[in-house]
Amino acid sequence: MAKLTIESFTETINEDLLWRKKEISDLLFLHNEDNNFLILKSSILLMYSHWEGYIKNISKQYLLFVSDLNIPLNDLSTNFEAIDIKGAIKTCMLANDSLSIVNEIDFLNKLYSVDNKRFNLPSNFKKEKDKTVINTRDNLNIETFQSFLKIVGINEFTPLETRISYIDEKLLTNRNIIAHGSKLHPKAKTFDMDIDEVKDLRDFILLIMEHLRDEFIFFAENEFYLHKNNNFVKDRADITNLELEKLIKEIYPINN
Repeated sequence: MAKLTIESFTETINEDLLWRKKEISDLLFLHNEDNNFLILKSSILLMYSHWEGYIKNISKQYLLFVSDLNIPLNDLSTNFEAIDIKGAIKTCMLANDSLSIVNEIDFLNKLYSVDNKRFNLPSNFKKEKDKTVINTRDNLNIETFQSFLKIVGINEFTPLETRISYIDEKLLTNRNIIAHGSKLHPKAKTFDMDIDEVKDLRDFILLIMEHLRDEFIFFAENEFYLHKNNNFVKDRADITNLELEKLIKEIYPINN
């Protein structure tokens, strides 16, 4: 597989978002009075699938991009060092021999020997189902989403903290109700979203996905993965969270 450049990384995450947006929009375009409930349920399932799929993929692509740069580990921000020692930490935690500290010694040697080490991802990382670093546990709520941002070195999207219900309740709860296979009546109280609410939810989810894409591209272009740029990352967070708050209010003028 060819190494990712800024150009190929940008192209990859743009194309990945484009087809997902089209699928969601195409499905909602089919909505009419006869298939109302079917399209609403299907749209929730599809939106969650693309929400989780895109966030996982874009995060993995960014980490692969940084890995392909072959940068010394101690030049990168601390989240990359944490990724690097993750396997060693797990080995220590799973060790059953209380009389031996071999694993702990190996861990410390790994921790303090990063001077000439380059950032590399686990060998299985490129596999689609690999969960060593990026793991949604099939439940990508706001808390998990924010933890992903920490893993890749991007500051939290603070405007989401007051909109938890949009993802955790309107998307995840309804997705779980539908996906568990229960037969739902169109008037069931467990699922009462109408087409306008579903479209609003679509707009909200796509906004977050687009915003994250833009942040990844900005970070890649400005080398915000480097430790020396940490202060710029903090400044960027203040700016981008104000922008995100403004964009969200254009969809939801009143906080719900």
